[in-house]
Amino acid sequence: MVDPVIVGIILAAGSSSRFNAENKICAPLKGVPLGLHVGRAMIGITLAEHIVVTGAASDRLPWTGYRRLLNERPDLGLSESIRIGVATAVEAEAEGVILALADMPFITTDILRNLIRNYDGPSTMMVVSDGKRRTPPALFGSAWFDTLLHLNGDQGARDLVKEAAILTVGPEHLFDIDRRSDLETASHGMENFDEGSPT
Repeated sequence: MVDPVIVGIILAAGSSSRFNAENKICAPLKGVPLGLHVGRAMIGITLAEHIVVTGAASDRLPWTGYRRLLNERPDLGLSESIRIGVATAVEAEAEGVILALADMPFITTDILRNLIRNYDGPSTMMVVSDGKRRTPPALFGSAWFDTLLHLNGDQGARDLVKEAAILTVGPEHLFDIDRRSDLETASHGMENFDEGSPT
């Protein structure tokens, strides 16, 4: 069986409006810029292409192994970053995309790999959940590309994944960073977290 052509996309162009002056994606977490934690997790998977959609600040990070796409209009919301990434995946004739957020440092290679294992053709749509909320990373087959390309605002694909299949993970993996206090909490959490593997 031939592996599907899946493109991995990290969304890293957010304005960090609740993080004060510094861009959160560049803020250090255990000595590594926040965005690079999920970047290291995704680069551990064999994909047709690894893409990161950056903003002016996050574009300066060393996204080794990634194709960088600069979002020049982050004010249009998360949907603009999704559009940029998915449009490039369409050009690459991808059969599916996996979307991940750069502010979720506890997403692991195993979680991303398990999502891809559930690819089941163009109509595939799967999101991770801890049983309480559905959140990226999410896997979309090519049948959803047109819908993703026409999203609007900062909600991303939140409404779309209400009908998605679920990959259940522990709540500790879904912690995201919005405020400086979140970064401090995550720093303590990483003391017992082996990056790249489930706890």
